[in-house]
Formats: sequence, structure tokens, C-alpha cells
Amino acid sequence: MTSLLAAIAVLFFASMLQSITGSGFGLVAAPLLLMVDPDLVPGPLLVLTVVAMASVLWRDGRYCDLRTTVRLGIALLPGVLVGVWLISAVDPVVLTAVTAAMSIAAAVAAFAGARLPQRKSILTGAGALGGLMGVIAALPGPPLALAYAPDDRRTLRATLSVYFLAVSVVSLIMLHVAGGAEVFDWRSMAVLAPAVALGGATGGRIANRISVSGARRVTSLVILIAGSVLLVRTVA
Repeated sequence: MTSLLAAIAVLFFASMLQSITGSGFGLVAAPLLLMVDPDLVPGPLLVLTVVAMASVLWRDGRYCDLRTTVRLGIALLPGVLVGVWLISAVDPVVLTAVTAAMSIAAAVAAFAGARLPQRKSILTGAGALGGLMGVIAALPGPPLALAYAPDDRRTLRATLSVYFLAVSVVSLIMLHVAGGAEVFDWRSMAVLAPAVALGGATGGRIANRISVSGARRVTSLVILIAGSVLLVRTVA
């Protein structure tokens, strides 16, 4: 029961931040859930990501950048295929350590204000890398957070949400086809999904009252702490 309540709190907070900033759901949720209940990553978290992204799109879907979405959608496929292969070929402990390291790197890059040049080739590469990271750890966000930065925050939230939703759905399908999708505890999922939806709705209500930069700093701090603790626990 304690782990379930902790997972509910993590998912509510992660979904709220996603709704405010346009990214951060997987980055916040994955390392924390790996400490609370490792069975929730990646499969169940991918399902819950669909819920989180749908919550954002319900509000901001009309602002989606369709051209960028198509480019990213095509790019994610090879990344997902490589990720499916890695899950079957690499020790889960190694993948957990990689998840922690990627979380820390993303947080450090965010604190440093790092941004990649806004080029089509870089955006395509980020889409492919996000597909790979999405399938191995439900973490498609870091590459896009560095490579995609439109001026309109609504366009950012909507476009990234469509991409994250696509990564999650394609990853789940490929994991199922490859035989790597675990059997979910749908009773727990039925409890966790409303927490995600409620977090998204809460974030939507307060999104325009909170500085995106401030919310991102909080997100980055949580990611840095969670990733560091997870890495220490994994290698200890």
C-alpha cells in the first residue's frame, strides 16, 4: 500500500509538471518509480504516459506543429527498434544505471540552459534517440528538450505531447510483438491512471500562473536528486 501511495504521488506531480512545461513526465516519474516499484518501468509507465499526453492534448492539441510532428514521428521508428533489441540483449541492471545517468545528464543540461541548434538534421536525430530512450526507460524527453524550443509554450506542449504519445504507443506495440511486454497489474493501473489525469488537469489550471522557467528548475532539481539516488542504489 505504501508503494502504491508513493507511486500515485510521483505520477500526480510528474503529470502536473508535464502539463505546465511540456516535458518532464518520464524524466521525473521513471527514476522515482524505479525506486518505488521497478515493475512500473518501462511498460506500465508507457501506458500512463499515454494518459498524461492525452490530458495535455485535450487542452492544447490545436496548437500542435504538424510538420515537426511528422518529422519526429518518422524518426522515432528506428530508435524504437534499437531499444527493443537492447531490452532483450542487455542486463536490466545496466539499463537502470543508464536510465539514472541519462536523467542526471538531462538535469545538468537543463540547469546549464543548454540548447542545440534548431536544425532539421538535429531534430531528426533527437527524434530517433528519443524513440530509443522511450522504449528502454520510458524517457523520450531529454533529446527533444534540447533540440526543440518554439517560442509559443502552447506549441511546445502540444507538439512534444503528440511525440511522447506516439513513442509510447509504438514502443508498447513493438515490445508486445517482440515478447518483451510484461503482464500489467491492471487493478493498480486503474488506480494510477486517475492520478495522472488529475495531475494533468491541475497543471493545466495553473500553467498560465506559473513561470515555465521556474517550473523547469524545480523539475530539473527533482530529476537530478532522483537520478543520483537511483544511480547510487544501482551501482552500490
